Amino acid sequence: MGVALIAPNVRGSSGFGKTFLTKDNGYLREDSVKDIGALLDWIALQPELDKDKIMIMGGSYGGYMSLATAFHYADRIKCSVDVVGISNFNTFLKNTEDYRRDLRRVEYGDERIPEMSAFMEKIAPINNVDKIKKPIFIIQGKNDPRVPLSGSNSNA
Repeated sequence: MGVALIAPNVRGSSGFGKTFLTKDNGYLREDSVKDIGALLDWIALQPELDKDKIMIMGGSYGGYMSLATAFHYADRIKCSVDVVGISNFNTFLKNTEDYRRDLRRVEYGDERIPEMSAFMEKIAPINNVDKIKKPIFIIQGKNDPRVPLSGSNSNA
């Protein structure tokens, strides 16, 4: 079909041990986005890949990565697809199911701490939409228990 699908295992992903799993927790969140930047660098060096035709796609936390890539690397992608992605960790933590909240705080940061909340606002894709320059397709279920509608596409 003339396309390549690349599924990176960015820091914070499972499969490389407990230490690797925590490499993007809290204030390290943007480091996993930098991994995508390194992947874009690698793609540009591959003669069989077209660095001008890159689509980013992910779901849930991968959806956050798609949104974050869309504003951090807007000049290096063609488009992106976000499937039930997190657009603001503060809103996500406020509205996700109670049984998930404390576990997610360990990974994403505790939004009840003012400095962490401010950091989450700074990196929130919803607060950086002015930097998104390429088409983006957002898919969100109305009743998704992992990333509620309010945590996917608004600050409400």
